[in-house]
Amino acid sequence: MSGLTKCVLVFFAFFTGWSVLEVSGSPMNSLARIAQQGEKRSDTPVLDYEAETRKTVSRERKEKNSRFNGRGYYDKKTRIAELPGSIQMLPTITHWWVRLPALPVSQSDVIVLGEVVEAEAHLSDDQTGIYSEFTMKTEEFFKDTTGSLSPGNTITANRIGGGVRFASGKIQEYRIFEQGMPLKGNRYVLFLKHEESGDFSILTGYRLSNGRITPLDGSNSDDPASGMVFSLYKGVDESQFLQELRTAIQ
Repeated sequence: MSGLTKCVLVFFAFFTGWSVLEVSGSPMNSLARIAQQGEKRSDTPVLDYEAETRKTVSRERKEKNSRFNGRGYYDKKTRIAELPGSIQMLPTITHWWVRLPALPVSQSDVIVLGEVVEAEAHLSDDQTGIYSEFTMKTEEFFKDTTGSLSPGNTITANRIGGGVRFASGKIQEYRIFEQGMPLKGNRYVLFLKHEESGDFSILTGYRLSNGRITPLDGSNSDDPASGMVFSLYKGVDESQFLQELRTAIQ
């Protein structure tokens, strides 16, 4: 890929939200942070393209998939397909974190602690979008505006993006810039928004491991230029974090 082509593709990213980049590297240092997030991430749920496009789905799944048509891909109408060679997608840039505090209590309809027991990626009904679905076995609800959730049961929440494995073995990842994906088998506090469709979407979250806190979002939040606030709780003691969360809710 020529230097001119790379520049054109990266320029396109800022105006469409999506772009492609040759994984072998980009000479544009100012975009190094974005390019770094374009690399494969171990937390991304991955679907098999051939199996996903051939399988028969239930009416409920088809209805849910249709709600993600055009979401997670750059122009909202092109079907997801394998890109040539080593070309990969860069994350979409939305500045979703603007005005979102480290503990988005008022912005959340549900705040829940639990273990992620399933993590799956799904194509939209028309294959123009992709989303990941996370099932959590709940331990405690700190906030529940629905009034219908109980500890010990499961709850499912979504995030735009996911990985696609093609017949060639190549995996393409589609992600929102600076957003992480909850890892199966780990405990999190998730801040969820209850959508009109009935779905829950993840605003942000924090992983609880070995008595310490790790932000789900803002992989580069140690950099003040990133504008991220989630690093406030990075490495904080778990009990301190939970106490501050309860205080913020009260």
